[in-house]
Amino acid sequence: MTLQFSAEVEDGAAQALDDQIEALTGSLTVKQQAFIHHYLRHRNVTGAYRHAYDVSKSSYNTYRRNAHALIKSPIMQEIITLHGRRTMLATRITQEEIVSKWWTIANMPITEVVKLHVPPCRYCHGINHAFQWTTKREFREAHDRAVAELCIGLTAGDSSDMATAISDGKTTDPSLPNCDGGFGFDIRGVPKAECPECRGRGGPPILEITDTDLLSPEARLIIQGIKKTPHGIEVVFADRIKALENIAKYFGMFASRLTDEIENPLEQLARRLMAQSGTVPVVPDEDLQLSPNYLNAIEDVSEIEDLHFSRDDGESGDYPEP
Repeated sequence: MTLQFSAEVEDGAAQALDDQIEALTGSLTVKQQAFIHHYLRHRNVTGAYRHAYDVSKSSYNTYRRNAHALIKSPIMQEIITLHGRRTMLATRITQEEIVSKWWTIANMPITEVVKLHVPPCRYCHGINHAFQWTTKREFREAHDRAVAELCIGLTAGDSSDMATAISDGKTTDPSLPNCDGGFGFDIRGVPKAECPECRGRGGPPILEITDTDLLSPEARLIIQGIKKTPHGIEVVFADRIKALENIAKYFGMFASRLTDEIENPLEQLARRLMAQSGTVPVVPDEDLQLSPNYLNAIEDVSEIEDLHFSRDDGESGDYPEP
């Protein structure tokens, strides 16, 4: 009964949000509706404005300014907020869960997925630091190859006699491998500082990738993709810095202007004039008071070209239309 009641409550809340969104959207003009629908789908302000309005006779700076003025209007902000709540309700995910996932991405060590290991060299753990073989099979195969090279150019009978003599220990050659260092070489071991061959530096580094079936759900969260390249397997990780930025924004740590925002050139000039003279009454653009109800007074947003905003978000002008 509890689950059924909870589902009914969620359905009712979803319907209430849908009704609010429909009512607010219905109060917009056709062009404004096209604008907000396109924005909610692609999250690009200037692209949504180009989609909804004829900008063929406007400069990029003009319609970008109009686009940002429109998206900052109270009714547009309310629609965006309601859509966000509706999406969260549909996915049954809370803000706290999203922040928790960001925190996991920002803090999960990538060594849970990939590790750079420096193995010992073949002489590190050998008896008296002689060459150490992994298994007896490996030694036999290397020994047989060396014998075959020594027999190159000999007749069949001579080759057989040479192999027999080497096997009986009657003939020795410095090119033949020996097993004085013993067996059991482990590539996962550690180098030894007292090794006379590598002096603790070990062998070539090895990049180890953990089997994805063995990864924890948290470790899988930091993997954005895995692809095969001509140089091997490449693991693409989620952006840890971006995750931290999202957390900081959630907690309001970026309330002031970010360093990557673009400042209006007129505002820069005004600030310089104010710093140079105490008698010139220059007022920066950010102090101008704009009416928040312009959507109700102006049907066509293209008429608000003269609105000035002291800052923009630095959005690129290149916008791929869907």
